[in-house]
Amino acid sequence: PVTCHLSPVTCHLSPVTCLLSPVTCHLSPVSCLLSPPPPERSEIATAGTRDNTQKIYTFMKPTIIELRGHHLCADLLGQDPCVLDLGGHKGEFVREVKSRCPGLRALVVEANPVLFEAMQVPQGTEKVFAAASGADGTATFYTSPTNPEGGNIFGESGQAYTLDTLSLQTLVGRLGCDRIHLAKIDIEGAELDLLEQAPDALLQRFSQFTIEFHDFLHADHVPRIEALFQRLQKLGFLVIKCSMKFHRDVLIVNIKELESRGIAQDAISRICRRMALKRAIVHNLKRKLGMEIE
Repeated sequence: PVTCHLSPVTCHLSPVTCLLSPVTCHLSPVSCLLSPPPPERSEIATAGTRDNTQKIYTFMKPTIIELRGHHLCADLLGQDPCVLDLGGHKGEFVREVKSRCPGLRALVVEANPVLFEAMQVPQGTEKVFAAASGADGTATFYTSPTNPEGGNIFGESGQAYTLDTLSLQTLVGRLGCDRIHLAKIDIEGAELDLLEQAPDALLQRFSQFTIEFHDFLHADHVPRIEALFQRLQKLGFLVIKCSMKFHRDVLIVNIKELESRGIAQDAISRICRRMALKRAIVHNLKRKLGMEIE
């Protein structure tokens, strides 16, 4: 962290980083010239003499992390977040969140019986054998003939199971939180039905979504994905594509949540794009070297 000492006024910027170019403090007569200035700023204090008052601003650099192929904003979690993990696999994602957030309260949903049986979840987490979908009811889940850990409710081959489907409204009610700090959604194509059928007021209770859309398998999903993004933007969400191709990794963040923490929208978008490019380069190198890609 950088501390910028303004004489006779001291401006403590720690732990917030103050990007100075060059790394000096230019006083004119009491001001700190930031280059480049963020487009948004949050006033936190004033300092100075009676005749010369200087406003002090803080700019939060967002903490973006990637967990099992999903990007999320760690600043919006806190120590005791409420999390929905839809498509929970064997519980790896929720265990990672728990390691960072000791007070985690989570609901993990998995429709594949093999994965559900092997799932291990931390304390404070409920696991549910069901399929997240647009409406409550029942559906037939088909396992993948080639991948025992794959499958969906749209298939027509593989071993078939009948199970409950749960809407987003039902899942939120079961979690029992007013504010949901994170929803991770990877449900093999059912994510569109799930979100399209959710009421506006319900979606606005979420701080962020990290979603794998499946247009890489279903090209006809693209118009629905674009329409969903437009709807979410009108509801006050920032939509960030964190993958170079298709929409395999999309972070959707509540703008009010960012503003309340002094996080500029362009900063989070810039970091996600940089991380996506880095991941694409690493994957391409691994392919050329014949290495396994996680």
